[in-house]
Amino acid sequence: MRSRRADVGVDVLGSPPGALLLLRAGIPRRIGVRGYAGGATACTDAIVYSENEYVGRSALRQVELLGLAGDRWPPVRPQVFLAPAERAAAAAAWDAAAPAQRLLVGLGGGHSEKCWPTAHLRSLLEMLHRQNRWTILLVGGPGDRDAGGELAQGLSSVKNLAGAVNLRDTLALAATSGRIICNSSFVLHAAAAFDRPTIVTLGPVFASARAHAAQWSCNPHALVLGSEPNHPGVASPEAVASALLKLPPAEPAS
Repeated sequence: MRSRRADVGVDVLGSPPGALLLLRAGIPRRIGVRGYAGGATACTDAIVYSENEYVGRSALRQVELLGLAGDRWPPVRPQVFLAPAERAAAAAAWDAAAPAQRLLVGLGGGHSEKCWPTAHLRSLLEMLHRQNRWTILLVGGPGDRDAGGELAQGLSSVKNLAGAVNLRDTLALAATSGRIICNSSFVLHAAAAFDRPTIVTLGPVFASARAHAAQWSCNPHALVLGSEPNHPGVASPEAVASALLKLPPAEPAS
């Protein structure tokens, strides 16, 4: 990095190690985040951290410090571009289910405290199976394969694809879904990219569902369920099942 003689460095996360890296690389103008983790002390410019601002918008404010006008940005959300063949293959995986019947469930979320309890998810899947209206696909990484198999056991409407499809396939399944349920994870951002009606089920580590929604969700059709300071505890399976039926119908993915 030092050999490239960069004029500007941006520490998007705003961490001391990130800012130190820019400093040690000899970059004269260093942009970071003040009020988050202390990294701004090694920066020449910084935005002010706000827990009520979507992280993608905060990152663009760092670029605005370089003089690029914010009114030129596209909508602040993940952008993913799929080939027609990828969409067609994903649509086929839904076994001819109508779009309104397609429910994608994302497993995993980094560590167990971030995830909705597995027992809650199994109870929810049993409820939805009895409703006889959903085609449900489970997705996740290789580490979620066994859990997905256990969750789908005995439920003919649930198919476990965790660990069996790659990243692009998972994105295409999100794009062709009708509704999504997931933890605070990659699937949350995939849902935002394709504007899918989504329920985000938070694990016990998160103190406020409202704060999580403000900082990590840019999907206007997402509902984040979890603890609040005056109401500790994760959402119940019954609450998630009720909220699922109240989600708006999905628009065709762009």
